[in-house]
Amino acid sequence: MAQDGDNFFEERKDWSKRKLAIVGGYLAGFSKILGSSTSQRCVYFIDGFAGAGQYKDGSKGSPFLSAELGLQYRNEQKPYRLNCINIEEDADNFQDLTSVTAPFNGLVQNYSGSFSSNLGSILRQIGQCPALFFLDPFGVKGTDWSDISRIIHRQAPTDIWIRFDHKTVRRLSGFFDSGSRGADSKIQNLLNLYGINRPDNLYQLLQGDTPEERIDKALNLYIRKLEEEFVKSRKVGYSAAFPIVSLEGETKYHLVFAAAHQKAAMLASQTVYSAERKRAMETQDYLQRKSGQLFLFSPEPTEDELLPLSLSSYARILFVFA
Repeated sequence: MAQDGDNFFEERKDWSKRKLAIVGGYLAGFSKILGSSTSQRCVYFIDGFAGAGQYKDGSKGSPFLSAELGLQYRNEQKPYRLNCINIEEDADNFQDLTSVTAPFNGLVQNYSGSFSSNLGSILRQIGQCPALFFLDPFGVKGTDWSDISRIIHRQAPTDIWIRFDHKTVRRLSGFFDSGSRGADSKIQNLLNLYGINRPDNLYQLLQGDTPEERIDKALNLYIRKLEEEFVKSRKVGYSAAFPIVSLEGETKYHLVFAAAHQKAAMLASQTVYSAERKRAMETQDYLQRKSGQLFLFSPEPTEDELLPLSLSSYARILFVFA
């Protein structure tokens, strides 16, 4: 869970609930499919920015939810095992995380420190087991392309969900040619995010006539790089960006998915489709309570509304007909 200011963990917002529903739903499908179809009989969920484990209002965070799923599999005596690895840099959050996950003895391992500093140890630990990485930073720091590339190039089955903060990307892009103090470090964060060395190259790639066009370019560039990196590693790659929208209709950020298998693209599409159908009903209920008016028709999402911003041709077909 990303850290969004001092009060981030006070309560789970509606958009955070939706994000966790998508990642949790995908983890359930991913672990069942890969746990049953590989000789390893082990699956890992790596939460790179785990946070405190739960919110102060008692709502469960991603470390708690993934551990519950692992416990469910163990109680059901599944032939495979879901292992959960959490990384958290903030000392207070890490202390809470340790306390929250303590009941899940043997299923959870917590690492203190940054995601990048722990990545090498984690890659050695998970070995050839299938792994799902969930990277949910606040902003863009901590998800350098060098680390993303290391994840993609491991040889075992590897899928990734990444929070892409388009607002931060657009804000940092404003420092190109600004000449302001600290501009170089801001631009360096963007260069690290995309794995591009020359500022002038990145500047050209992110330019657009409207704010919407610039956001689309920022997202599509990131998606394209993920696909290309998977192609380098596995000869095939799929990636998509799904907007996480609040009940008020504001796009808070995007969840970016990437993998190297067609079935993974199908599962991601089906998971998002299910979550978005629920969002339509939640939005209707929210607007009804806010206005006090009843709606004659249910606001079912259209295929265009559900279609992700960018997806490979095959995955687009799967999504439309999910």
